[in-house]
Amino acid sequence: MRQRYLQAILIGIVAGVILIISHVIFVAAGFTGSFIIPFFGCALGCVEWLLVAAFLAGVGWYTANYTWANKSDAITLSALAGLAAGVVNQSIGLLVGLILIPIAGIIGAIAGYAVAGDYNPLFTAGLAGAAGIALALLVILLQFLFWVVFSVVFSAIGGAIYSAQTRK
Repeated sequence: MRQRYLQAILIGIVAGVILIISHVIFVAAGFTGSFIIPFFGCALGCVEWLLVAAFLAGVGWYTANYTWANKSDAITLSALAGLAAGVVNQSIGLLVGLILIPIAGIIGAIAGYAVAGDYNPLFTAGLAGAAGIALALLVILLQFLFWVVFSVVFSAIGGAIYSAQTRK
């Protein structure tokens, strides 16, 4: 039983790496195409969301099929693969965000110091820096949680499709 969970996690890790590579390709294509066709990047981003959802459902179905899951385990194993894919997919963004959060605090502190002028500038700079750090941390964590839940849900849908198809 533990081997099937390990297989699901490994499938999810590979899927997460594939999602990272495909996202880089989509961003590069959208950025380049936007110079030629206005809003090309926006349209390509919408297509990417649909493809990611379909890919995650496929990962869920493949995980359930590969691990020889029965009806009761198919959704669990698929959701586990989705969890691994979501964590791997967003881990780089989370790490980059945690590196950029102090920069947001420093920028906020500089802006607070500039706005305060002669009226207690260090206190205002400290408050602005703390607000910048808090806001950046909140955004990064919410994005991470959203993508992990998104990955789990669509992978579980793939597992549910497999469960509906199988007789085991």
